[in-house]
Amino acid sequence: MTAERSADELLPIRLAAEQIACEAGALLQQMYAEPLDVRYKARRKDRDPVTAADEAVEAFVRRSVAERFPAHGVLGEEADDTAADAEFLWVVDPLDGTANFASGLPLFACSIGVLRGRRPAVAALYVTFGPLGSPALLSAQAGGGLRLDGQPYAPRPREVLKRARAVGVPAGFHRRFRVGRLGAMPPGETRSLGSIAVELGLAATGTLQYAVFGGPKIWDVAAGVLLCQESGRVVLLRDGRRWR
Repeated sequence: MTAERSADELLPIRLAAEQIACEAGALLQQMYAEPLDVRYKARRKDRDPVTAADEAVEAFVRRSVAERFPAHGVLGEEADDTAADAEFLWVVDPLDGTANFASGLPLFACSIGVLRGRRPAVAALYVTFGPLGSPALLSAQAGGGLRLDGQPYAPRPREVLKRARAVGVPAGFHRRFRVGRLGAMPPGETRSLGSIAVELGLAATGTLQYAVFGGPKIWDVAAGVLLCQESGRVVLLRDGRRWR
């Protein structure tokens, strides 16, 4: 398949993903201001919350994909997968940062990553706090570069020393990772923002110097991995004792 043909095939999918993510983000913002219905998926009743917003937004995305691309599959956090063996698989985290959302902390995202043959092909990420300090849509298609609100975007350089730059790390970072394991990456000013998707978006745009995660689910990273790759960042996986 030529690069031109691939780009032509991915363009309508990217445009649809951008529109769906924007509409999903608007629905999240609407529900954020309303009374919350919160339950918990974990055995402990105070862990892993899910709200009506998670379920409503995922249902909206599933309907939207089915209407536009009936042959595509959908894999979401809140419901069983449909047609997961399809060539194109939409991987959806309807509300990444649910605990933030439920607590009234306005830092969350709707993440949509489209895999083609199990490889990232399209990404659309609605975030409440983007690189310009306001809600934003980050998107990309393989080989097409990073986009901000639909337009090509090149992250601006930050005139901050590397050791003073913010980095995203998981809670309990120092217990789970030894700094030496991160190789040449400087420690930086550590932050845990409560949303893997948000941190990946901020890493893609250069706001975070890097971000580290322990055991993320595919819907947490399906969009963010492509956003980082298309902005020229490097995505690494810890494999035993080494990064690859």
